[in-house]
Amino acid sequence: MGTAFREFGRFLKRQDLFADADFDQFSQALNQAIDNATPAKEGYRLERMLHSAESELARRRSSLKHAHRYRKLEYQIKVELADYQPSMWRRLQFSGETRLDDLCYFIMASFGATGSHLYNLQLNKKNYQLPYLDGGENITLHWLGEAHQGEQLILEYDFGDSWQFNILIEKTTPIRRYRLSPTEPKVLDGNGKGIVDDIGGTAGLELAAQDDQTINSGLNVNQLQKQWSALTAEIAKQYQ
Repeated sequence: MGTAFREFGRFLKRQDLFADADFDQFSQALNQAIDNATPAKEGYRLERMLHSAESELARRRSSLKHAHRYRKLEYQIKVELADYQPSMWRRLQFSGETRLDDLCYFIMASFGATGSHLYNLQLNKKNYQLPYLDGGENITLHWLGEAHQGEQLILEYDFGDSWQFNILIEKTTPIRRYRLSPTEPKVLDGNGKGIVDDIGGTAGLELAAQDDQTINSGLNVNQLQKQWSALTAEIAKQYQ
């Protein structure tokens, strides 16, 4: 069994699904899963790694078939934090080729979330989640381009504090044919500083805003734009 799995790991590496570091972790997890006195925990780790590699392969195949056709659409969305007063919102711009998990990370980053909790995205009564949750559609195999103007998505972040973000597709715009690469995400407008993880949801944030008036202040669009990509990348790492 060990020899077979190691050969499978080498196959994944040759297919560029495993980097050198990934393969080292794979081999370590494999040794522990087979030889350790407590194989259940390490066996789960090995299962997660194989599941991730499988999902990456599916993403690449699906991307070749579907994602590029959404590149010719530009999306303007408005994201509002639900059940909070005064209104806290962001108006953002994305390429239709934006993967739905990346969309969630950009939204989280724009509201100051850390990515320390699970999340769920809903579109047309379908739930989209990370593949290892097995609670809905694989979010890494779907794109913003599948949504249409006027539709609303719901992002729920942290099932304990239950932060809910209502996402309205305000406008879809065809872009010029010669633009071969997707447009960079943009922050267009907004209000409110953002959320605070583990503060007790919107009720806790409203209490905090009584002492910190900057929580409800206007959004510094230029500052967020400069930091946005780096903040989003940090959040994405939390879910890898």
